[in-house]
Amino acid sequence: MAVKYSLDGSEPLSYAGGRPPALQPQHIAVLRDIVTERAQASLQEIADEFDHRSGARVCAWTIRPVLRAQDIVRM
Repeated sequence: MAVKYSLDGSEPLSYAGGRPPALQPQHIAVLRDIVTERAQASLQEIADEFDHRSGARVCAWTIRPVLRAQDIVRM
């Protein structure tokens, strides 16, 4: 990923564009806890519990690749 600079070139911008991730690191910790407690839950059940615990609403298909990327295994 290329670093983008301000118009005058003096300082790098912290945000280089694109859509920001839907889930932040604190959300991943919540997901890990949910899957640890309810390993046989469906993705929809995990999404519902995630909404309940974090207040952030995401669909099950947003959660799925995050679980895979973090090597969080469901039964």
